[in-house]
Amino acid sequence: MTPGEEPGFDAEELRAETSLGKSIGVAATLGLGMYLGGALLPEIRADLGVDLSAGALVVSLPWGTFVVGALLAPVAAQAIGVHRTIGIAMLAAAGAIAVVAAQESLLLLLVGLTLFSALATAGHVLGASIAADAVRRGRPNAIMLVSLAFAGGAFAAPLISSLLLRTGGSWRLGYLIVLISAIAIALPSLWREREAAAVERVRGPGREAFRDPSVRRASVGLALYVGSEATLTGWLVTILRERGLSDMTSATALSLFWSGIIAGRLLFVLLGRAAASDRHIACGASLGAVGFIVLTQIDVGGAGSMTIALCTGLATAGLFPAILASGTARASAMEGAAATAVAAGGIGGIAVPWIVGTAADVVGFSLAMALAALVPILLAVTFAIPSAEMSRRWRPGCS
Repeated sequence: MTPGEEPGFDAEELRAETSLGKSIGVAATLGLGMYLGGALLPEIRADLGVDLSAGALVVSLPWGTFVVGALLAPVAAQAIGVHRTIGIAMLAAAGAIAVVAAQESLLLLLVGLTLFSALATAGHVLGASIAADAVRRGRPNAIMLVSLAFAGGAFAAPLISSLLLRTGGSWRLGYLIVLISAIAIALPSLWREREAAAVERVRGPGREAFRDPSVRRASVGLALYVGSEATLTGWLVTILRERGLSDMTSATALSLFWSGIIAGRLLFVLLGRAAASDRHIACGASLGAVGFIVLTQIDVGGAGSMTIALCTGLATAGLFPAILASGTARASAMEGAAATAVAAGGIGGIAVPWIVGTAADVVGFSLAMALAALVPILLAVTFAIPSAEMSRRWRPGCS
């Protein structure tokens, strides 16, 4: 023991805990920044004087570069290290958000939001790889904590919007919060000295990750999950309003869906359990498919819709972290594995809602949403069929 060192002090463990805390902060910042545009869209449109179709780009455009950021993250990490990449990405993301908060042009706002999405997603992917490393080190709920933070950021967006509306504050103040958070994460990462810790080293090029069957299956799983979630959250309010429910009831149902996701992930964390088994994913996706069908196809009234939305969120709360963990648990290149899976999720989040909207023009909205219910069903089937390495240990049932 060196002089002055406390008994039981583990510098490596302290570094790992600090890294995980940074990952959680990145996830919360990204979730807030990605969903704040939708929550503040009426105020942004009124301030900048743009129509609905142009304003809708505030919500949809950042998801396109979500994929770009995910794929570039392991390349940058291989060149300069995981932590420095996170620091530079989040500092640049703060600069992008500063453009959003300071400008008077819709074009510059869209450019800022798009750059923020790409940069913060790069930080989030590397944060997910740090969480995957923590799982290997004996922290089974590390990925769940990061996913919980992202959901918390997404849930905070409408709360901040409501607070600004009630107090008469500018929509720009919401993005100021995102800017401060990004800087607070970036600076310690930039000042951090290079270490020999496993979380600082990239184990292999990202292009090698997709050769791993578990990474490929996780990529398919996240594309299906995010596509299903984006479709439900994007169209739920519209569906419920068409049934004659009030704006408040429809919005509350959507909020309860996110509340269910947050509560479910928090419950996993408090119980100290991970939800990374194939059976959990198959069962959660099956229950999510039932909730999807009921919410989109059956008129159960206001109270029923809010209850089903909450239950659907609870049932699917563990899916994203579980699917991501299934692809990174044994991958030799965690950064590449996480990047590949998250990028696939972003593609699903763009593609499935767009396909539903396009199909609705041809076959009608109700039938298009019924077809969209096949997405969570396919997710359940994907993980109900055991992988080759799990086939000998597979036992039927959801318990």
